[in-house]
Amino acid sequence: MNNRRKSFEQLARRLNRAARNAMKDRRVEWYAIFVMAGREMQVHRALKSWGRVTSFLPLRRKWQQVNRYSKEQVGIARPAIAGCLIVGVEDATTLFEIRRDFDSVYGVLGIAGEAAKLDREKVEEFVSSNRFACDGQKREFNIGDRVTCLEGLLSNHELKIDTIHQGEAHFTVQLLGIPMLVSQPLDNLEHAA
Repeated sequence: MNNRRKSFEQLARRLNRAARNAMKDRRVEWYAIFVMAGREMQVHRALKSWGRVTSFLPLRRKWQQVNRYSKEQVGIARPAIAGCLIVGVEDATTLFEIRRDFDSVYGVLGIAGEAAKLDREKVEEFVSSNRFACDGQKREFNIGDRVTCLEGLLSNHELKIDTIHQGEAHFTVQLLGIPMLVSQPLDNLEHAA
């Protein structure tokens, strides 16, 4: 893994650790802000230095070949949700100051013109599940393996892999008695216990 990618991951994890610690503070309310895709880390770092908010950048690990001649793969940390950061603020008016002071921030998740507060328990659950998703383990799967989905509608369901194609596993699931073909990315799966 090259140094630039490694430093990105280390910095993101260090900043996210501060967000995990801020979860204990009940005065902090959590919101989702929208930033330009590709600038998530810049905004994450700028918000940290600004000092008036706590931000969390969800990460996922993507596996990529070192080069086209080698089968060796390296794990690279990438933003899990392109163009989105979760921020914790004590006062909702701070969100408008963020929009005013940061050019890369272009919106706040809201309903009918009001910023929508995220449920604290759901945010804590998401943050802890995101930590697991970035554990750095490459998981190898074969057709016929029994696996469990880590997140999504099929989370905690045990499934049997029918086929694997281009980084996705395909399953047949019974939905109201009708067999349905469903696919999941391989990095959202783990071997069933």
